[in-house]
Amino acid sequence: MDFGKFKIRLSSSQTENRWLRWVALGLLVANVVLAVAVFSVRTVVTIQPPGLNEAVRITQNEANAAYKKAWGLFVANLLGNVKPGSADFIVAALTPLLASDLYRPVVDAIRNQAAKIDRARVATTFTAHKVLYDPKTDTVYVRGRQTSAGPGSDSVTDDRTYELVVSIRGYKPVISEFKVYSEAPRLEENS
Repeated sequence: MDFGKFKIRLSSSQTENRWLRWVALGLLVANVVLAVAVFSVRTVVTIQPPGLNEAVRITQNEANAAYKKAWGLFVANLLGNVKPGSADFIVAALTPLLASDLYRPVVDAIRNQAAKIDRARVATTFTAHKVLYDPKTDTVYVRGRQTSAGPGSDSVTDDRTYELVVSIRGYKPVISEFKVYSEAPRLEENS
């Protein structure tokens, strides 16, 4: 056995081992940095629901205008198309979307209007003509025509605007402000 060659190989193996330890430590640090970066990035969900011509983007507490406009149109159609006996369905569909401070006033207003509709046997239909979004105030405006008709009476058609703020909390849409009126959308008032 040649001890000179053995000593050189042992020395080079020890040097290589030291370098590999430093490389392993560097890779460990890189993995930790990568893990922190991956877990700190907010998830962005991109979906394209039926009926929309553009994809919508949702993060944990934000969404783009298309998503908010779609929810505004859904709420306007839900509240604008009412027939006798549909109040429970409307309340059940709408209450998970309402902010806690809107829950009681909106549910009471729906129940009061539904009682009047049931007594008069009137059905209302809403046809949306325009959905606007104001990014300054984060407000959705749904403008359209509402027609009310009952048995033995002529139908009455009025303009109607649904104004609402759709906030996102934990990927869930929440209606935090809500107004209904017959005038055109009040865009300039809110600016």
